[in-house]
Amino acid sequence: MFVNVHYASGRTRQGKVVGEIPRKTGTPNQIIAFLFQQSSFTMEVGTSKKVVEVNTENVEEIEFIA
Repeated sequence: MFVNVHYASGRTRQGKVVGEIPRKTGTPNQIIAFLFQQSSFTMEVGTSKKVVEVNTENVEEIEFIA
């Protein structure tokens, strides 16, 4: 699942969510709600597929990319 993460600071990161998410059981909106319920989640960013941890405390919006 690819998302844009919009931070409260104004920064945006695009990446692929990795790890435990209920892919098969939810719509994109339900999965985004699930991510916000977590204190953090991981995603791959950039062409190098660097794995970064996203602290949801600093996130303003998570946008699903179809």
